[in-house]
Parts: sequence; structure tokens; C-alpha cells
Amino acid sequence: MATCFTTGRTLLLAGCAALLVDPLAGWAQSAGGGSRGGRHGDRGNGPAQAEAPLNVPVAAKQPRTRLEPGTLLCRSEEDLQGHQAAVAARLDGHPTQEPGGCHRLSAVTAVSVVERHGPARTEVRLPDPAETVGWTDAVVPN
Repeated sequence: MATCFTTGRTLLLAGCAALLVDPLAGWAQSAGGGSRGGRHGDRGNGPAQAEAPLNVPVAAKQPRTRLEPGTLLCRSEEDLQGHQAAVAARLDGHPTQEPGGCHRLSAVTAVSVVERHGPARTEVRLPDPAETVGWTDAVVPN
């Protein structure tokens, strides 16, 4: 740059023009998207957008009030209390027999709340033809 000042104004102007033209040439090519340097249709107008895939799987709607897979469901409140007592005994180091009448769900199951007896005891009704009623220790929204 120091040599530009010493050789004269012409060289200074030519050097400054070259600094301006070079970045503009690169911008014109990238903005136009083609070799002509200008815009063609909507290309080059903002960031590139990916095309939307044609076959996008849509997630099945889940019921709002539901029990997730692995949730405990018991036939009666007594069975649920027996299960909870067995878990507490195992945590205290006492071997105990798991009471019958309770099982784990294998799939998402829609339910409606019938009654609540505290935060870990909720009576629910399943929407099957027999309208099965059971008890769970899961948190179920209203």
C-alpha cells in the first residue's frame, strides 16, 4: 500500500478499484445462482430453502389422558396397596411375594379418571367394551 502512494495517483485509484471490484464480482455470481451474474426468477433471494419431502409420516395423535407402556394397573385398590407395600418391604431389604392382580401395560392406553385417593392411587376406566376399571400409581391428568 505504501508503494501505491509513492508511484502516483493512477496506481492508487487502480488498486482501490481492484479492491472494490473483486468482492463485488464474487457476490454477483453467488446472488444470481448462475453464470450470468444477475437474478433469475426467485433464485438468490435470501437463504436457500430445502424442498419439503413428499412422504412425511404423520405422528398418530395420542389421547391426552393416557397410561404409558410399563405403567402398573391393578384390579382393585387393595391390590395396588399390596404392591406398594411389597415395594416398600423390598426397599427395606425384606424378601416379599408380589401380590397378584397387578400387571404392567404393554402399550399406550387411553383412560378416564374415576376417583383419586391421594397422589399415588387413582381409579381409572379403560375405554374397552367391558369398561374395565382399575387402579394405578401413575400420575394421570384430569
